[in-house]
Amino acid sequence: MPKNSQFISLRPLAFILLAFQWPFVCVYYFLYKRLWSKEGNQRYQDPSHSSLHAFQLSILAVIVIVFGGSVGMYYFGQNGGMYDATKVGKPESLIDSFYLAVITLTSTGYGDIYPVTNAARIYVALFLVVSFITLAWAGANALAFIVEGHLSQAVKLRRMMKKIESLNGHYIICGLGRVGMEIVRSFREHKIEFVVIDRSLELMQASLQVGELYLVGDATEDEILQSGNIERAKGMITCFPSDADNVFTILTAKVLNPNLFVISRGLNENSQDKLIRAGADRVVMPAQLGGGRMAAMALRPAVVEFLDHSMHTLQDGEPLLLEEILVSDSCALNGVSLKESHIKSRSGVNVMGVKDSTGCMSLNPSADYVFKEGDILVGLGFHSQFEKLRSLFKIPQQN
Repeated sequence: MPKNSQFISLRPLAFILLAFQWPFVCVYYFLYKRLWSKEGNQRYQDPSHSSLHAFQLSILAVIVIVFGGSVGMYYFGQNGGMYDATKVGKPESLIDSFYLAVITLTSTGYGDIYPVTNAARIYVALFLVVSFITLAWAGANALAFIVEGHLSQAVKLRRMMKKIESLNGHYIICGLGRVGMEIVRSFREHKIEFVVIDRSLELMQASLQVGELYLVGDATEDEILQSGNIERAKGMITCFPSDADNVFTILTAKVLNPNLFVISRGLNENSQDKLIRAGADRVVMPAQLGGGRMAAMALRPAVVEFLDHSMHTLQDGEPLLLEEILVSDSCALNGVSLKESHIKSRSGVNVMGVKDSTGCMSLNPSADYVFKEGDILVGLGFHSQFEKLRSLFKIPQQN
């Protein structure tokens, strides 16, 4: 038999083993880049998040390298390509092969197990080169993940996601422009739980306060809204400057939560019907509201000034508020007339109107109006007065 006959007979399988482990890493990395790039653009676009997954991928690559190397070395060991000096013969188990792969990967090289055929030597040499490159890449990812501050960002993101998952009865604000920022300020002032969704990470980091929850991505995608815990949300407000974005977001949200209360921004009257057909419960057009207010200032300046003064009046640091109170079955107002309740004298809240369970609104109701279950009382007063009203008539706090 020729001197190199063993090398000739083992060469096809050796290259098969090489083809098994290295392309496996390359293919997985390619799929990872495609999948993560798509998800990253839609969901987070957060450098710390992508850095975390690069670090996780590098660890997986090391595991694959060790596994593939162990299998190859086990084959060569069983076919006489490896010599175990401690056993005066070939390695007998996968543990021996795993041990050889690890000491080769770490460049330890005790010399107790070593290749004795040309095929095995080529295999070990290639394994050593690729494993060294893989370890260097994994080390660079780990160093970048820690030094660049991505570790703390990843921990912060994980905590934020856990908080979002625990929310119940919150609001989702889609779009953090000028309109969205005004909504955030109002919710912040009234301590309402909310999650902001926008495509710009920089904008949200600059505009939101510490502890306020956000998601970076496209709100028209199911995954983003599900990440915002939309199934348990109380309502959603879409503030995008594009009617198309608002419509697609509403359609997606209504599929995930048909009972969701949706308020949408509209650009003009033509878009109002489309937004309502898409599922919006209310449509607000900032241009129309702004124009109407400017006209009112010109025609009735004293009235506008009075309203502005009233809503910005402070009593012991409290602003004057318009609030709604739901009359439930257990509420002490149920079955009681406005006159008998003495709401004004007992709490200081002025009853401006009542909306019954059918949706009919009674403005400035008479003293004989009897409150019924399902009525929504609209009152004017200070925060402390509303708290007193809730305490007197056993009204639960509403978000």
